[in-house]
Amino acid sequence: MEKLFYVLWRPEALPKAVWSNQLLGLAAPLAGQGAQRVRIGIPDVPVPDDDPYEAMRATAPSGFISFWLNTASQRGDVERLVVQAAGRCAGYAVQESTVLGNATPAEAAREGGFLQVCGFTALPGLSRAALWDHWLGHHTAVAVETQSTTFYNQNIVVRPLTEGAPAWDAIVEERFPAAALNRRDVYFDAVDSPQRMAENVQRMAESCGRFIDFNTITLMNCGEYRFGGWADAPAPHLGEKARP
Repeated sequence: MEKLFYVLWRPEALPKAVWSNQLLGLAAPLAGQGAQRVRIGIPDVPVPDDDPYEAMRATAPSGFISFWLNTASQRGDVERLVVQAAGRCAGYAVQESTVLGNATPAEAAREGGFLQVCGFTALPGLSRAALWDHWLGHHTAVAVETQSTTFYNQNIVVRPLTEGAPAWDAIVEERFPAAALNRRDVYFDAVDSPQRMAENVQRMAESCGRFIDFNTITLMNCGEYRFGGWADAPAPHLGEKARP
């Protein structure tokens, strides 16, 4: 099985609501072509009031579709469905690492809060081995401990599937509570604690700075839907957030 991840830019002529409905309407046709564990992100999250990541959203996609296939080499029919729905599309084969999982079955309903999707390239000169060692081996704990995420998925880009796709090394998916959109203390899991807020911001920034080329970061917020009745396999660490 391979996971395919497509980021999508909305056609300029289509309003967000119309395009979102079109994307959600692809769930059944995709499943009919063999796609499993279908997830769709739509642009129903407002821009934060005081957005510290405005530059990262300037050229960001509007939504995404991800799913699993037996093999990406047989993606022709499903990819055509996705490409036809977008003004622009970038697809990737990725290796998924689920740190905080979806414990409840997928019910074709909107998940709570919002999903933040981030694509990035590693620092110039950083080897693939060093990237994976720091991101997967060290940064994972920092991200979980310093943010209010309820779902955290790390997607290692194996190869691009579409021509002109940004040269990302990774795609990160993090689900936050709705209040985190406009409250930095909620986002950084530090409500009523200015000291913890400062510590978490510093830890996160320092850790990211060790492996991410900030000139390449693209960030979007989505409303997330899951289809097909599946849930992530239970594991002791899923859904649990340890404090340092």
